[in-house]
Amino acid sequence: MRHDHAAPTATTYPFLFHDTLKPVQLWGANTDVGKTLVSAALARTAAASLQSRVAYLKPIQTGFPVDSDERWVVDQMAPHAPTAQATLITYRDPVSPHLAAETENRVVPDTDVVRATADWLAQLVNPDGTVSADWALVETAGGVLSPVPSGALQADVFRTLRLPALLVGDSKLGGISTTLSAYESLVIRGYSVPAVVMLADSARKNETVVARNVDCPVVTIPRAPDRIAHDDVADRAALRAYFAAQETAAAASTVLDHVAQAHAAHVESLATLPRRASEVIWYPFTQHQGMPDPMAVDSAHGDNYLVARPESVEKNAATDTSSPAPLVGHPLYDGPASWWTQALGHSNPDLARTMAAAAGRYGHLIFPNVAHAPAVELAETLLNQIAPPGSDLSRVFYSDIGSTTTEVALKMALTWTALQMNVGAGTVPLGVVGVNGGYHGDTMGAMDACAPSDYNAKVPWYQARGVWVDPPAVRWTKNGHCWEVDIAGVAEQWGLDASVPRAPTSFATWDDLVDPARLESDPLARVYSRVIVSHLAKFAENGTYLGTVILEPLLLGAGGMLLVDPLFQRVLVREARGLGAFRHPAANSTWSGRVPVIYDEVFTGLWRLGAPLAAPWLEPPDAVCLAKCLTGGTLPLGATLATKELFDAFLGESKVDALLHGHSYTANPIACATALRAVRDLIPAANPRSVDWWTKDERVKRVVARLANALDVDGVVPVGTVLAVHLGGSRAAGYAVKEDRVERIVEYARERGVMLRPLGNVVYVMHAHTTSVDEVVRVAEVLADAIERSVAV
Repeated sequence: MRHDHAAPTATTYPFLFHDTLKPVQLWGANTDVGKTLVSAALARTAAASLQSRVAYLKPIQTGFPVDSDERWVVDQMAPHAPTAQATLITYRDPVSPHLAAETENRVVPDTDVVRATADWLAQLVNPDGTVSADWALVETAGGVLSPVPSGALQADVFRTLRLPALLVGDSKLGGISTTLSAYESLVIRGYSVPAVVMLADSARKNETVVARNVDCPVVTIPRAPDRIAHDDVADRAALRAYFAAQETAAAASTVLDHVAQAHAAHVESLATLPRRASEVIWYPFTQHQGMPDPMAVDSAHGDNYLVARPESVEKNAATDTSSPAPLVGHPLYDGPASWWTQALGHSNPDLARTMAAAAGRYGHLIFPNVAHAPAVELAETLLNQIAPPGSDLSRVFYSDIGSTTTEVALKMALTWTALQMNVGAGTVPLGVVGVNGGYHGDTMGAMDACAPSDYNAKVPWYQARGVWVDPPAVRWTKNGHCWEVDIAGVAEQWGLDASVPRAPTSFATWDDLVDPARLESDPLARVYSRVIVSHLAKFAENGTYLGTVILEPLLLGAGGMLLVDPLFQRVLVREARGLGAFRHPAANSTWSGRVPVIYDEVFTGLWRLGAPLAAPWLEPPDAVCLAKCLTGGTLPLGATLATKELFDAFLGESKVDALLHGHSYTANPIACATALRAVRDLIPAANPRSVDWWTKDERVKRVVARLANALDVDGVVPVGTVLAVHLGGSRAAGYAVKEDRVERIVEYARERGVMLRPLGNVVYVMHAHTTSVDEVVRVAEVLADAIERSVAV
């Protein structure tokens, strides 16, 4: 099912990593397991025995005002009192919150539940960094997986905050199972559980079995005395004696010690992570000389990272100025979609369960001549539901990452072409044709299939094995009414004479832009054909033979989020496939000279551009490469889809005729199972995010127009889940450019809770397929503010 992840609007969570304030959320393995009793024991012991300041919060209470856990806990703390106390959302009926909300016709949205909880906890931290409480006890309602008013499971809703989770186990018959199930439900969602607390039961001793099966301490607390019926005074006296008893206080102190130790270790780890990382990690795509401190990420959920970073406070005379700035939790929107992989939200519980189930069932299996359900069912799904209708794609080859999928596709295609030429491996120089700015990965073969660029400029073994053409760009117009194809930016590189019109060609809709009829009706088709043929002639000039076409369909990712005119790529494929004039003399007489076409959809595939694949907007492919979104943003996995024709090229009597490629974790069952779940979930989740929804939804349309009309902006590319802004001179600037303006944009956006990772002078955001429209608009407005402010400086 699709999950709407709660995303509170609070810009910081000062309560999460404070060295003094220790928040803890109490969960029950079931109802009626003593959760409120444990809350009271901890609150009273902290206040009475440890002389600590205690705050108590009950986010959701049903049966109110007759039932009030807040009132009961405060009563048991007497004569001590909490420094802060609250019950945030109440319902009259003593039933599950989702039923009470339905009865009263008052459903509180998940975001409001989390926001109210976060805001209440945040007010415990003063502007000068001091706190009004040492402990903040947050008691949930019912069991771990009980629903909140919306019907969503509370373990999913509160996961945004990821407060330390203290689990109160079930000491009754059957309680071992419910306790361990509740524990695993918390852990699999990413909660840290510092301890499990259970009421003592000398007959069953459930805690003994529980302790053997959890990775945290298990503490027993004495059972409370039985209720004294018809005598409230005596009953209250017995309870107060119970809470004041040394045995109860000692057990509660032990629990608090475990929580405090876990909290201190966690804060220390986060505080030192940047330094420790700088000492031992070699980061990808990072110049370490002058590198700022890495950011410490505590966790991620939905669209956000939870980043821990020191924050200055308002000093006063009583504040110790020598003490370090406290760590503050900052939700940071994942603008680059974790290098374009994020599709279904971080910490997605459905994917987490799927991974756990596959790990428990399979672990890993060697793959040659082995069939396991996740790999087979995923292959069937990719071929039947993702591959373009009517395509000849019929086989799936699994690998690990995007770069490897293109390596595999290149081996397939070049081997097929060599067979048509009747030449042995390596005896004839084969090259590729593509577009400048295309990027197919960092492994050696994939790099050689790319034009010279910043990515391979310093790689000693790089050899440019092909011919590449500068593509014409498409951008959304400043007036916000149409798409424009601009060949003026490449006219000089193409050597166009003055007779060729340079004015942009406009298209009112996306469908008009990708219409196959443009091959016959658009004058640009003839211009493109002349330019491409002149470039393909270079194969004959340098003694190289064309082996395959490899393209990123439509949107060049690492090349600067450049949207290429689909007509240009259509013409390129057609001309390359018809390149019979440059066939090898020994080639099969029946071979027309047609070469295989590879679409590298590692970035563009799986609804990143608003459709299952970009391939249907172009000519039919012989191979399609998928990765990144394939597992929903969780695990590395690559898949190369290929035609039967390519597959048959590797059939033979000898094993050396086979495709000798693979890695130890090929078709890892955990990754395949997760990908299968992700792809099935993406189909309905991605439907609202159509390729051109940016230009149809009025709110996003307004902010896109604002970006397009900002000063010193060359153009905007809003397509699918991507919004890219090309700053002035971005096409010529390249990936390695480092400008003050871009750095100002990044810094301002981060201050507003949005992480950016520009590509040179191109600033972009990439949303998950499940991101709400409200959040899309908010992030786009932050980007617009940042760009406008960067010019004003």
